[in-house]
Amino acid sequence: MKAIFIIFFALILVGCSTNKFANHQSKIFDLPVPARIQALINNTDPHVNIGIKIVSLDNAKVLYEQNADRHFVPASTIKLATVAAALYYLGPSYRFETNLFTESFDTTQGLINNLYLHGSGDPSLMDHDLIKLAHELKQQNINTIQGNIYIDDFVFDNNLWTPGTMWDDRKFAFSAPLAGINLNYNRLEIKTLPAHKAQTQAHVIVRPQTSYVSVSTRAQTTSEKSSKNLSLTIKNISEQKTWAPNNNDGLSFGDHIFIDGTIPSKAPPSYSLLAIKDPGLFAGTFLQEQLQRQGIKFTGKILRKKIPYDAIKIASHQSRALAEALIDFTKISLNLPNDALIKAIAAQAGEKPATFTGGLKLVGEFLSREVGIKDPMITVDGSGISRYNLITPNQMLKILLYAANNFSMGPEFLAAMPLAGQDGTLSARLMPLAGNIRAKTGTLANVSSLAGYYLGPRHQRFAFTIFINGFTGAAAKYAKLQDDILSALLPVKASEQRAFVRSY
Repeated sequence: MKAIFIIFFALILVGCSTNKFANHQSKIFDLPVPARIQALINNTDPHVNIGIKIVSLDNAKVLYEQNADRHFVPASTIKLATVAAALYYLGPSYRFETNLFTESFDTTQGLINNLYLHGSGDPSLMDHDLIKLAHELKQQNINTIQGNIYIDDFVFDNNLWTPGTMWDDRKFAFSAPLAGINLNYNRLEIKTLPAHKAQTQAHVIVRPQTSYVSVSTRAQTTSEKSSKNLSLTIKNISEQKTWAPNNNDGLSFGDHIFIDGTIPSKAPPSYSLLAIKDPGLFAGTFLQEQLQRQGIKFTGKILRKKIPYDAIKIASHQSRALAEALIDFTKISLNLPNDALIKAIAAQAGEKPATFTGGLKLVGEFLSREVGIKDPMITVDGSGISRYNLITPNQMLKILLYAANNFSMGPEFLAAMPLAGQDGTLSARLMPLAGNIRAKTGTLANVSSLAGYYLGPRHQRFAFTIFINGFTGAAAKYAKLQDDILSALLPVKASEQRAFVRSY
């Protein structure tokens, strides 16, 4: 009886609390839009460093702004500037090429003299693409490579990281180096999953599987109720030493990775993504292995050398069109591809080798001449990984307005952005407004950003930017503030929800 009374009393309290919250929300919605937004900010953190601008796409009316001319670290929302500039300079149909060349081809004996792997900086090149190239050589009845495999990745300069990249992040996949040849985003994916029975060795799956590095597992599968406790140890067989703290540039050729610890029998797979120190050698090693799997003999070395002017092209791979590739690059906020686009812009303009400096100069000219951003802004990369990037809400709004009103890039620009409640980095956010917001997120320590487009009732369209910098604690609190601001902007009834892309 006592237990029933306690439960009954608790339910009354919950009901009162719910009603109190509902009443509070109702009071907020009774306020004009600017007052609604300010109330949400005050309730979350009245001292937060926040910059906001919300503008109607239909009549250019400013719905709300706060600190719109203040500079903020944008994090990954800077990718929107990169995407717009890439579509402008390269075009939606632009494709990267990765080619195989040789100096001579003896068709009677199936022999070629030296093989060159020539890259154009394609950030989307995957292991299956090189497997297809190896298969093409086999179908041409090539059975022997005499000489060496040469890597020509000189289309980009040898500055593999953007300014502002943290040195101790370089071993992680999100900060992998950028080169003229990039394979699987220059990262090694290690997937550890439990065996079917407890007290047996866990399984490890590696992609791409290559002798550039080796992976061994000593991890054990434990009972269903135990906890997961996995660790990595990396040693270089040639040096016989553990990966030193001051050597954070990624996996080197010959590194051996040991997986230790435990994983419960019913646990989901555990993933580790590690950066590759030498992307060209990584790709060359993988290509050599695929050629040998095709039965093509090779006893030479993997070296670097530019292709001769009279080299013979014997196989070629083209990437997807840029408009398609941008969907992958931007929805899940990949850093390497967006930085590659900066150098690709420079390469397309004729800079040899292409540099970040050259590409960013062209991006700046585009933003000034085409978008109309005259006030100073700082961009040092295309991905937003650097804290040196500085941009105002006003400047980001100009990029959004330019793209939305530009027929030659607007649809592609829009399609690349995550769709709230459905995919990409917004798949689990803004569920009540699912399909009504397309926006790019940006997150670093003490930084949370969101910029994009909002579709309200009666097809009202808005562009918005919300930058938050300098907070302490978890970013989730401030991401929720962004979501609350948009939810309070124009409450959307379920019957009025439509995907913004359909109304664009």
